[in-house]
Amino acid sequence: MPKTVTENVSDFQKKLDYIGLNLEKTPKFLMDFEPLEFEKSSSYNEDNEHRIFKYISINDIELLVSPTNRLTDIKEKYAKAKPIKEYLNQKNIEEYATFLKMLNMMSIEEIEKIEDRQNSFEKKVPFSVKYDKDYEWQIYYSEKANKYFMLTTSEDYEFNAFFYILKKQIKYNRSRKKIDEKIYVPINYLNYSSDFLSKTEIADLENYLWLFTKNWPNIFEVHDKDDNMNIEIIGTTNVYKNITSGYKVSLKSKEDAVKYYKGLKALFILQTELAFHYHFDAKINTNCELELFYKLEKIDYTNIMDFINVQYKSVSKKMEDDSKNISELESKLENLKQEAALKDLEYVNKQKQIAMYLEYKKTFFGKIKLFLKFKKKNNKEEVTNDVNKENAKVEKKEEEVKNLVTNDKQNYTIEDLILLYAKLEKETAYIKNMKSDIHALELKLKNVNRKIENATKYIEEIDNHKKSIFEFWRFVNKDELLEMEEGTIQDNNEKSSNHKKVFDYELDFTELGIQMDKLQRKLLSKDVQDSVFLIDSNVGDCINIIKSNIDIDIEQLRERLNELKAMAEKKRKIYNMEDFDIFGSISDNTNQVKTLANKKHRETEKDMLNILNISQNSDVEGFKTRLENSEKLVSENINKIKSNFNMPIYVAVSNSQMIDKQGFGVYHIAADAALREAENINSDKINLYQLDITEGMPLIYCTNIIYYNNFNETLPLGMNVTDKVIIDSAKFEFMPKNMITFNICDNLSENEMQDMPVIKTIMLCEYELVLKTDKNSGKTAEEEKKVD
Repeated sequence: MPKTVTENVSDFQKKLDYIGLNLEKTPKFLMDFEPLEFEKSSSYNEDNEHRIFKYISINDIELLVSPTNRLTDIKEKYAKAKPIKEYLNQKNIEEYATFLKMLNMMSIEEIEKIEDRQNSFEKKVPFSVKYDKDYEWQIYYSEKANKYFMLTTSEDYEFNAFFYILKKQIKYNRSRKKIDEKIYVPINYLNYSSDFLSKTEIADLENYLWLFTKNWPNIFEVHDKDDNMNIEIIGTTNVYKNITSGYKVSLKSKEDAVKYYKGLKALFILQTELAFHYHFDAKINTNCELELFYKLEKIDYTNIMDFINVQYKSVSKKMEDDSKNISELESKLENLKQEAALKDLEYVNKQKQIAMYLEYKKTFFGKIKLFLKFKKKNNKEEVTNDVNKENAKVEKKEEEVKNLVTNDKQNYTIEDLILLYAKLEKETAYIKNMKSDIHALELKLKNVNRKIENATKYIEEIDNHKKSIFEFWRFVNKDELLEMEEGTIQDNNEKSSNHKKVFDYELDFTELGIQMDKLQRKLLSKDVQDSVFLIDSNVGDCINIIKSNIDIDIEQLRERLNELKAMAEKKRKIYNMEDFDIFGSISDNTNQVKTLANKKHRETEKDMLNILNISQNSDVEGFKTRLENSEKLVSENINKIKSNFNMPIYVAVSNSQMIDKQGFGVYHIAADAALREAENINSDKINLYQLDITEGMPLIYCTNIIYYNNFNETLPLGMNVTDKVIIDSAKFEFMPKNMITFNICDNLSENEMQDMPVIKTIMLCEYELVLKTDKNSGKTAEEEKKVD
């Protein structure tokens, strides 16, 4: 029922009494107001961003009300604003009515929540700096007037922060003991002070951190009660693939800020200028701080100089080794050039002989000359002289790459390292070019040697017929000519191996879900789909016990059955159902429209109790039989579905658990989804198992059809319920590949008042899955069983 006038008046009075305000007599301190002359900084562009958080005295805040809303431009809001005294003046009918509307929307409970929160801030600043509903504090600072003011917009619906301040100010001015109270609030449109770092340096910090974390950080200036300032950096970073973690960096002094800035700048320059040589990985330590690592070494401002020195000397050593290699390569190249020149001259000489033969054989006198010419022995000295002349024409080797490395400095700069790498790259390119030239000359020599060999055989054949002028005459007059084979260069490049598709979660997951859902609706019967659903339910462990051929504990099954009966009874009481559900899976209203993946449908969610047909009359033998049938159906049909990609799958368990290598395994495609499912594990150490599967391996995807019936055929295609897959672990060998450890911390915003968010250590255990095969036939064990 609507409130009566008397109840409304009583409610108003209760609120007025709560804040201590008498509308008939405006408090004197509210009547004193001087213009603030506020101007928004031209360099501040982010209208909804809070950069500065401070503890400020409640009594230093001027209260203004503007007939606008929170999204109105600040210039317009301030231009239309009036001090609170104008809204308490009953002669100003419109303003007074607005104040009464605001008072009517005030909530005493919400103000008490604000007070409780501000009391908690008396002890410490929130870990994440920001806090829930901090947007309510529309507090600004006027540099000209050196005053803070709160600009409340009357067209909004939340005025509790405004009345909280008004209540505190009235209480302060009425009390004899003036106890100054402070509140922890964001200051709107206030730029960084530049006491620690300039605005440009803070902007640089954001860019540097984005490079290493691929997420933009929030950088705040936080002032404590004594107006001592810290720079707080809050952000998130990928710690492993798509697993993200929050981090916080606190810079408590100018010295800390400068060191942190210089350290990040140095690593930023190294990773951008020498991208092919340096990549720094972001990790989270046990204090939720961001750390950068090069391979396994943590790098920061404290050891960046040592790191640069070590890297410089390492590159210098490589260049020294390369210099020795250059000398050997140059010598080899020069020898090959000389040998190639010699071979070329030898081949040219033989070509001249053959050309002369072909030309002279055309005439009678030419044949006589040819006989006499070939009777003479080849003049080797002539060839040698020709070679010596040709050697003089061989190009001199390229100018040596001078070793300009200097190791006489005590410390090296980033510039030194970059310049050294530039020299190394030139030297490396020179070596690469020489190796290419050597390879080309070696191929050329093989080709020329074959040509010389063929030419030599040609000439020897001619020599063999010069025993007499008559035999030579008959040979020269033959119609068929000897052929010289050309040298060939064999291509020894191996055929490229077949490349298999590698899964990219961001790009491929949606399309994968649609394809697999369409396929599984076609290949898997409804009974198989229901059985897969049971594996991902709380009877999945019972199905695995049956699958593993372990002696089944009937009492354990009976206990589980009783739990299910209790669930069924509770469900009947909630929905007022009868003792036996005659509708089975069609228990919902099929005309009810639901939404999945932003698409409407009229299908019902599957119910484990209905699939197992649980009732108060169910017995343990019948329950066991239904579980055995489900296990059999999935085992017989899992080979129908194959993986479309090479991709990893994940499951997270406590560090005291191992994965089941015999039963059906339920895994996530996304690593972060596996960790989210493990959030209820009461342990700060978690084992994250990554199984690498390859294209063509058998598995079943938990697509929409696994979790919904589709009697009306309106169910959307895809994997919109979960990202899980199910494998038959007994079909695979688990081959260990890798093991790494990293830290993640809880969502910072959900732990704003904690001294430190919970840090969890993740042990990633990576395995490669290999299908078990028969060594002789190459068939899987399951296929062999079917053949038998």
